[in-house]
Amino acid sequence: MAQGCRIVTINRAPFADIGELRTCLDKAAAIAAGADLVVLPETCLGQRNENQQWLPETIGVLREFAATHKTYLACGIDSNEPNDRFNSVHFIDRSGTPVGRYDKRYPYWPELDLEPPVRPGTNTVTWHTELGRFGVATCFDINFPAVWADLRAAKADLVIWPSAYDGGAVLGAYATIHHYYVLSCTQSGDSRLYDPTGTRISGVGHPELDATVFDIDLDTGFYHENFNMDGLERLLAEHSDDIEVERLRPEQWIVLRARRSGISARALAKQYGMEELRDYVARSQTAIDRARAR
Repeated sequence: MAQGCRIVTINRAPFADIGELRTCLDKAAAIAAGADLVVLPETCLGQRNENQQWLPETIGVLREFAATHKTYLACGIDSNEPNDRFNSVHFIDRSGTPVGRYDKRYPYWPELDLEPPVRPGTNTVTWHTELGRFGVATCFDINFPAVWADLRAAKADLVIWPSAYDGGAVLGAYATIHHYYVLSCTQSGDSRLYDPTGTRISGVGHPELDATVFDIDLDTGFYHENFNMDGLERLLAEHSDDIEVERLRPEQWIVLRARRSGISARALAKQYGMEELRDYVARSQTAIDRARAR
């Protein structure tokens, strides 16, 4: 069905301590009501030695917030543990249960000089939700295309990018190339959301809370015209009142959205044999690589 998703990003410099983090979350409670996902930026408490003793309490504050507001929560944390350290994004579900974390694959140079130094992560991480599949990349990861290609291979619908800086239009380029939504949440105060065509989606700013609210439909389907026109014609012949179509002529892309709740644009398209854009690209690459090997 049309899958509306409300996202709240809190964009500000690292908090001085856990008390300031808690106060900020309390202030954001009003706009978090009804949110499906709340995101805080990279290393929300900075990268300091106190984080070793603060880590359990920090996770506790975030769990309480997620459970209270029944929202998913993604938060950048200095996972500073004895003899080990990662720049992580912790993901918590609507019940307040931690379901996993992503460790930044490409730490920024000064992070390697900390004591203990930040260790590079090794894995691409995504989480399945009823809204879609969420993936993560962090700050300096923006410079390494393999990170973003791996997220496409993992079938992420939305990539969350907590960061210390804005990143800018490069994020839109990754969204366009890999056909997923890209959402930034930064220490610099900027937050951006790009759809799978690279179009920037406007949010509603709340400067007094350092927050931005975005509303998107993760059920929107993206397709190439290649081999899909017959299916589209049959779909519209039987469901013209259910589906809204947008044609992007230069790219020869098709965008499908449900006109009403209870209808899934992507499920209907699949029913009529339409292949989503990123699946078409992945299938083409596999087939051509096999031909090359032969």
